[in-house]
Amino acid sequence: MPSAPKDGRSSPLYAPLRRRMLENGDWDRIAARLARDLNESGWIDKFKSQSKEMARRAEATGSGVSVETLMTELWPQASGT
Repeated sequence: MPSAPKDGRSSPLYAPLRRRMLENGDWDRIAARLARDLNESGWIDKFKSQSKEMARRAEATGSGVSVETLMTELWPQASGT
């Protein structure tokens, strides 16, 4: 599995800031904008395509693929783009 995020979620400011953003709607607006931008850039389709291709290759060899394997192999690419 991917390593724990080092993005400030353990900061004492994270919880109150997130709560405030949820209360005033900023969290939803940012999430919607991110989803729209990722979709428009083709990032989501590319990630889905890579996942499906890995599953097809694994199925062809008869080994199957787990979600953990997909995440382990695709996480570096997903987080680096």
